[in-house]
Formats: sequence, C-alpha cells, structure tokens
Amino acid sequence: MKLRCKFVVALATFIAAHLGAETAVAPPKLAIISQQSGPAVGDLLFAKLSASGGIALIERDQFARIVKEFELSSFARKSNVRAGQLASADVLLFVETEKKLLHLRMVETHHGERVFDAVFDSAKPDFPAIIETTKAHLATLARKLRTPPDERLYVALAPIATFHQTHAFTEALATLSTLIGVRLSQDDRVIVVERDDLASVVAEKELNATAEDSLSTADGLVRGRVAEGNAAQLSLEFRVLHAHGSKAATFHVKVERTKLGEGAAMVAVKIG
Repeated sequence: MKLRCKFVVALATFIAAHLGAETAVAPPKLAIISQQSGPAVGDLLFAKLSASGGIALIERDQFARIVKEFELSSFARKSNVRAGQLASADVLLFVETEKKLLHLRMVETHHGERVFDAVFDSAKPDFPAIIETTKAHLATLARKLRTPPDERLYVALAPIATFHQTHAFTEALATLSTLIGVRLSQDDRVIVVERDDLASVVAEKELNATAEDSLSTADGLVRGRVAEGNAAQLSLEFRVLHAHGSKAATFHVKVERTKLGEGAAMVAVKIG
C-alpha cells in the first residue's frame, strides 16, 4: 500500500511539473502592421486572431508610434529588430499590397528575418484562408522561438543552379528546393529565411561584399548545383557558405527524380 501511495505521489508530481512547464511557455507577442491604403484586412486580422486565443497581440494604437518613427517594412531588418525590442514583440506581421496582390509577410524580431510570405488576391481577399495561414505559420514560428537564440540556425536557401535549361529540369529543381526548405523547417532549431536577392549570388564563386552584407544575420547560405543529370537521376553538389568567413562545407548527393522527397530529406539532414 505504501509503495502504491509513493507511486501515485511521484506520478502526480511528474504530471504537475510537466503541465507547469507547458503552461509556463508564453505565446509569442505579435504586432500587425498594415501598409495598405485602408485598414480593412489589418483590422479584421487583428480581431479574428484576438478571438482565436493562444496569441498575445500588441494593441495597434500602442504600436502606431513605433511604426511611424522607424518607417517599418518587411525588408528593413535592423529597424524591425529595434521595433521588436521597444514593443517587446517577438513577431511582426506586415500586411502589404503590391499591384493586385496582398502579401502577408511574417518577420521574427531577434534577427529581423522574414520567415514567410503568403500571397492572396487583394481585390477579393479570402479571409478564412488568410486567418488559417497566419495561425499555422505563427504556430510553427512559436515552436522555433522557444529554442534559445544561440541554438537556432538561420539558413538562406539559394536556387539550385543547372546547365540544363529545360522546363522539366527547372521544375524538378524548384520542387526539390521547396522540399528541402520544408524539411529544414520541421527542425525547431532551424529558421529558413526569405531572401529576394539570392538568385544573384548563385553564380558567384565566393560571397562578395554585397552578398555577405545581405546574409549578415543568417548563419549561412546553402547553394546547390547539378554536377550531372539525366532523365532518371540528379547528381548534386551543395555548398554551405558561411556569412562570417568560416570555411565552406561541401557535400554531394544523388537524387532520383521520382523520389525528390527522399532526396530533400537527405540534403536537409546534411545541412542541419
């Protein structure tokens, strides 16, 4: 009987400790910045996310002065880091319109990195899809932000270069790049960052000054190329270039074109 009581007490203590650890993890603090001419999407997004729970939202009036002072945008990394520090925001969500497209761009404020860019029709926004997409990406980022900053790995993926310019080859490599990013994102230590200028870096033998500055907040750039390829198999070389002068790491993999998912998993393991 005494052994049973001790077991029950020990089990209760274990459960209480783990439940306490889980409840002690605060949700990430999110600030929404609407760069539209009208506030409709930003206001609705704020209201819907507030109602859904599990997200700590910073009041838009409270954040308005910081937005005006720093002229924030999803591309201004240093300003986004400073704004996050001032407002105690972990994540900034920019609602931006470009021509007929509505962009939702999420930025984490430790490095000021843009971590996703979802695109919708600005004329007829699909609000349920916008809400669900935002919540899904925020949940993923929240897990990563629980990893201590010095243990996170910020990775920029460049397009895979090829000497074959056929549509089939280009499509296969684009799919492989996407799958590598997805696989890396499944690791809570890894944050795959958005870079608009990575294509211009692919042809460089080493990182030039401009590229290095672009990667200053990333731990490295992953650059791949097709060494050999045919209808059935791709022989690929990948180089992990570090932004701060460390020696580049090189590895080779062979990927069957009918098994791109398996190939992406192999590459992700070597990078991570």
